[in-house]
Amino acid sequence: MFKKSKYLYIICCMLSFCILTGCVSEKKTEPHNEVIEQQEDDKDVEKPAEGTSEEQEKPSDNTQDPANNPSDSTGSPGIIEPIIQGLPNNEKALGSLVLNATEVNIKEANNRFAFSLLSELYKGESMVFSPLSIEMALSMVANGTEGETTKEIIAAILGTGYSTDLLNEYNHRLLELLPAVDTTVKLNMANALIADISAPIKEDYSLNIESLYYAIARNMDFSHFEEVRSTINDWCYRVTNGLIPTILDDNNVYDALLFLINTLYLKAPWEVPFNKRFLYEGDFYKSNGTIIKKDYLQKVEYFKYATKDNFTILSCNLGKEGLFSMNVFLPGDGGTIEGVIEELSRSGVDSNLLDLKRSFLHIRIPIFETENTYQLPKALQALGIQRAFNASLADFSNLLQPGYSAFIGSITHKAKIQINPDGLEGAAATIVEAAGSSGETEQQPTPIPFFANHPFIYTIIEKASGVILFVGVYDGH
Repeated sequence: MFKKSKYLYIICCMLSFCILTGCVSEKKTEPHNEVIEQQEDDKDVEKPAEGTSEEQEKPSDNTQDPANNPSDSTGSPGIIEPIIQGLPNNEKALGSLVLNATEVNIKEANNRFAFSLLSELYKGESMVFSPLSIEMALSMVANGTEGETTKEIIAAILGTGYSTDLLNEYNHRLLELLPAVDTTVKLNMANALIADISAPIKEDYSLNIESLYYAIARNMDFSHFEEVRSTINDWCYRVTNGLIPTILDDNNVYDALLFLINTLYLKAPWEVPFNKRFLYEGDFYKSNGTIIKKDYLQKVEYFKYATKDNFTILSCNLGKEGLFSMNVFLPGDGGTIEGVIEELSRSGVDSNLLDLKRSFLHIRIPIFETENTYQLPKALQALGIQRAFNASLADFSNLLQPGYSAFIGSITHKAKIQINPDGLEGAAATIVEAAGSSGETEQQPTPIPFFANHPFIYTIIEKASGVILFVGVYDGH
């Protein structure tokens, strides 16, 4: 017997991929010429052990891989084929994502949300998350709410004066255009809506999520919780190229009504790779006072650079056209990560990046990998989203048929980033090659040192629009 009030779970997964939970219906709406198959390099990704069963084995033709051969969403049990928003067939790149005035305002509000969330999540250690993935998941949730519940979600993401329709239009445009900016940057996004077979979901909601967010829709029997868990984790593993092998545990499935899932995968080379011969081994000074040895990417070259009162900014281009970037915010002497977060939250990250100027630098950036899992309810409640988590106050009347209610029981976010001399992969992966050149007829200026040898903040953005894909802190851990 279906309970009249069940949990609504949201799952956000990032690592270069970000995953959010979503609703389902029997229909699947394919975006115009934007539905693509898994990339060829997914063939090398092995399936996790927990995701295999007799029903989930590869097709009889052993040369086929489900990750490379998407089928109808109503296919064999245990297999959910993703709709991945990426650049179809390596067509001509867009070149940049230009936003209109309204979209610029939404982007700036989203970036403020990113640093507000950073302030809530930062606990003095290395961390990374995708504000874009979280925002996409919350937007899908907002489409199912009404009244004050909707107002709280929109206000947390954007502030006052915005509607769900404006947010949907903005997200739809990002899903279509962000992956097409640069053919040398692999940026894929996918959404899914997985609902219990007894869930009384309104058809209008399902159709909106499918058409606006290109979400794959699937109904499953949640009483078979192990099959549900394995299926969702298998989907997550495949669309994140194995970077996030699991997103759902046993506790998430029991008594759940539906899952909204978003994934974001990013793999980008440096515009100019770092030469591995010039790697530097040196000290890194952690915030707790300890000193550790780290390998650094090193280069003497012109970069975009800015000096502020309490920190300096370095921008390193990503992609062969330099249309994406990793921005490093390095506290000055006596400065702290908390102080820089407060300043960027107050003045806005966008306005600070306007001060970047081409400068001759000697840079050192540590090679690192960071992976995090977050339970987000407490942080989001601190930012003003209260009713959606309250069984008595949550209004999901745009999601469910009359007579039924729901509330958010859990929001999980996973993120991972890998940075090396070649580039960046995962939630955020940055690679910097350190090399310098000189000529007999040209006098080079003395390079300004930018040594990221103590904790710093970083963002990964699409430069023309300023959309933040990932935000993180590196503390040497």
